[in-house]
Amino acid sequence: MTDLNVADHTVARASSRVLSGPNKLKLGLFGTNLSGGAGGVTLAEGPLTAADFDEVRRVALAADRAGIETMVPIARWKGFGENRPEGSAFWTRSFETMTWAGALLEATERLTIFSTCHVLLIHPIFAAKMGTTLDHISSGRWGLNVVAGWTGPEFTMYGLELPEHVKRYRYADEWMTIVERLWTEEEHFDHDGEFFKVVDGESLPKPVQDPYPLVMNAGSSGPGVEFAAKHANVIFINPQGDADSIRATVEGIKAEAKKDGKDVGVWAVVHVVAGDTEKEAQDYVHYYAQEKGDRVAAGRYADALTGADSSATKALADRHPKELIDLLMTGGGPRPVIGTDQQVVDNLKELSDTGLDGLAFSFVDFEAGIQRYEEKLLPLMKEAGLRVE
Repeated sequence: MTDLNVADHTVARASSRVLSGPNKLKLGLFGTNLSGGAGGVTLAEGPLTAADFDEVRRVALAADRAGIETMVPIARWKGFGENRPEGSAFWTRSFETMTWAGALLEATERLTIFSTCHVLLIHPIFAAKMGTTLDHISSGRWGLNVVAGWTGPEFTMYGLELPEHVKRYRYADEWMTIVERLWTEEEHFDHDGEFFKVVDGESLPKPVQDPYPLVMNAGSSGPGVEFAAKHANVIFINPQGDADSIRATVEGIKAEAKKDGKDVGVWAVVHVVAGDTEKEAQDYVHYYAQEKGDRVAAGRYADALTGADSSATKALADRHPKELIDLLMTGGGPRPVIGTDQQVVDNLKELSDTGLDGLAFSFVDFEAGIQRYEEKLLPLMKEAGLRVE
């Protein structure tokens, strides 16, 4: 066979803008693949509808032009809205994240786009091949967000039971180990484990990124942090509490990764509402969250969080039911950052100073949010030393 000038393993993963770009605080968008986005649970105009793919493509192109580093989707199979004329259909419509990423990677030039994969639902050999294909489509701009799952009804729809927490992470560890071997090993291999049996395993081509694509995880329990430290390059946390507690969490995760000889990026999700005045921002929050808040969908979401077997959602689920519903209508769960443009940037700097490497934004209206970021937040972030691009 004639030797081919293949693209396999020709782009160093360490050179990714997500890991080593020039901006001190890296930025992403979170939850742009589904109706309602990742912002407030509201009936107001503005949130994504997932009515057609052009809406998603416009957001990705705007983010690409704005210099934002990445987009991270949410893998959902069942939502919390209702099929009712006045309902928000919160997360009821969603685009599958592998094919979603392929279309957006082809449309954009700089964005790193992740796919979020429930390991219980996709075989690792198939996932490895899909991931390699996406990495080649994008010349090395794709990443894998590995999730073990937390909402039982989604798995019931597949005829599966959600395993208990520790078992899920044993499963995810074995799943990820197989994917990593398929992405890196030149020789065929066998694997006979607790959950998978692979006979004469192989996968060609290999990914473009060397040694393999970016991996993201948001494990926060003991087993979750161990899994993330072992396998992930980007680890998401829920930034609850004051700066000292966030700093301690970040330092703990980075120390755990160091045990495996790794440097990792630690990120968080924040829900941003900026106004010309603080009153304008707060009035808008009151409008979409209280006057137009969808208490039915927020209540269903709250019930799912309360019944979930997930450490990542525990801090939310432990709140008083009314407080939790109000919080979900305000920001969907991520930490709210609300105020004037300067107040928002000051808050972002405080989070950056805890050691966080990146923040993924959610907005009520993503297109308007990106426009305001470019026009008003970005200049202030440059002044604060958070962005140079």
